[in-house]
Amino acid sequence: MDRRTYLDRCAALGVAVAVAGCTDQTLEDAKDQPPVFDDVYDESSGSLPVEDEFDVVAAGIERADGVTLDEPAALEEFLVDAGIAVEHLAEAELHGDTVLELEHVVGETISEGNGRSMGIVAGGYTALVRGGYDGDELSASLLDPDGQTFGEYEVLTDWAEEYDAGGITAAVYASEVLHTLESAR
Repeated sequence: MDRRTYLDRCAALGVAVAVAGCTDQTLEDAKDQPPVFDDVYDESSGSLPVEDEFDVVAAGIERADGVTLDEPAALEEFLVDAGIAVEHLAEAELHGDTVLELEHVVGETISEGNGRSMGIVAGGYTALVRGGYDGDELSASLLDPDGQTFGEYEVLTDWAEEYDAGGITAAVYASEVLHTLESAR
């Protein structure tokens, strides 16, 4: 082996050892790194000016506790009285299931979010199921003020019955409804 090859191999080995050491040290440093905001923010010192989306939906659901509705037209009246702009509400048959289709306008998405109206709809649907409605689900479309659909969600009758029977809390019911929300655009 000549001198040049020997020096090249030694240099390559030295670089590999140096990089390996740096990598191990970097990993150790990353594990021990303190959180960035510990010195500037203490979460126990105040509350944020926003509500948790699940709480907003749960409050809307609880708004209909004790209310009983006997037909879809009564649900529409309930929703309108609660400030929900109903564009369409009708029953449809879909794959052998009875689906109550709802389209409603969400006017103040920034100040109140979609959760408020979703909770009121889910609570109203529970009141309809409590009154003996025999559908399989409510399928709702969220419309912007221009009438364009921007989201869709579902409320299953099983969830409404379980909530009404006390089998699940309003927060769990809210979670089920929120997890069906999808963008339509």
